[in-house]
Amino acid sequence: MDKLEPISSENIRTYSLKERPSKVRIDDFGKPLRSGGDMSLWIKSLPKILAGNDFRMVVNNILQAVCSGNMIILAVGAYIVKIVVNI
Repeated sequence: MDKLEPISSENIRTYSLKERPSKVRIDDFGKPLRSGGDMSLWIKSLPKILAGNDFRMVVNNILQAVCSGNMIILAVGAYIVKIVVNI
């Protein structure tokens, strides 16, 4: 195997994190849920990024289906069923 040459740091540039564009804001993070909260407050407390948005979308779609009188079919993998049965 050939001997690897060290990487040169000569052309590396740095910049401030404040100047760096970001896709996530502090407001996007989840909030702590206070005691006595209901399910809607819990859903609102979830992060507005990644799975928090996905879960909110699923809940909204289920609510729309129920309000429209449509049938809801839920399919769950065996691992989830195994965990729930073992609890």
